[in-house]
Order: sequence, then C-alpha cells, then structure tokens
Amino acid sequence: MDDRHLKSFWNYHRAALRWFNAHQAAREYAVNGSSDMININKTARTSNNDSLSDERQGSSSGDMGEDIDMSSEMAAFFRQTIEHRKQRDADRSKEAKRYKEDSCITEDHYVMADKIGVYGNEKRSFQLPNGPAERLKKFDKMKELYGNDAEKILAMEAHLDLRFEQNYSQPGAHLWPNIPLKLS
Repeated sequence: MDDRHLKSFWNYHRAALRWFNAHQAAREYAVNGSSDMININKTARTSNNDSLSDERQGSSSGDMGEDIDMSSEMAAFFRQTIEHRKQRDADRSKEAKRYKEDSCITEDHYVMADKIGVYGNEKRSFQLPNGPAERLKKFDKMKELYGNDAEKILAMEAHLDLRFEQNYSQPGAHLWPNIPLKLS
C-alpha cells in the first residue's frame, strides 16, 4: 500500500472528527444555550490545525467551514427539534403503555387464520363498550388532523362502512380471495 493513500485516509478521518466535534458543540449549544463548548472546541481545533499543518502540505482535502458561527435561529431550531423528539418519545411510551393495558392477547399467542374475522383479530374484553365516548374521541382526533373538513371525511368514512356492511351481509358474499386461483 502507498503511504499517500493512508495519509489521505487519516486526513479525511481528522476532518470527520472535527466536523463531529463541531456538530456536538452545536447540539450542546442548542440544549444549554451557552457558547462555552463552542469556544473550547474552536481553540482545540486551532491548536490541532497548527500541529497538523505540516502533514497536510500536499493533500487536497481542505477543510470547509472551519469557523462555525451558530445563529440564534439555528439554536432555536435545535431546541425545538429536541423538544419535538422528547414529545415524540413521550407519545410513543404512552401509546405502548396503553397498548399493554388494552391488549388481552400476548404477542406470541398464535391465532388460527380461520378465526380472524373481517375486522381483524377482535380482542375479548370484559368491559362494556362506551360508544359515545369512542365516537367523540375519534371526532376529536379527526378534527385535530383535518380541521374543518373532519365532518366531511367522517361522513365519507361512515358511508363506506355502511356500504361494506350492506354488501357483507348479503348471502353468498365473497370476500377473499376475489380472484380465481388455479393451483394444479
């Protein structure tokens, strides 16, 4: 192997490490709102660049964007991103907790294919159904997602459900497979 290939590799490696450190400092700045980490990182970078200047005489891997100045908009963006991630993680944990509470069938429980109905694998529950509360909850969710058009979308969905129920309740209704299969 040629030493210049290894030299190029290590130059790229150092550039990647500098980028990583700058990115980490930007993230730290966004979280804490302090510029101490960035100043420390800049001084470390300049001292590191002075010692490496003689090694990089012939390389063309030049560093782009050595000085990273973070604007207040960028810091606000990082803060908002972190808040959104925390909110997403909280929502996921809440959903997982609700799923564990609602689920009567464990995930490793086997269900025969002929026992699965049209509406999927229906769970058995000893609780009474609460229709109006579920409808209100669904309407609120649709209102949040679709705004003023939620009523139209719910009406279309109800129409499709009604048509399906009418066709499904007909005697001899074929659900699936709806195409002929010739397996011989």
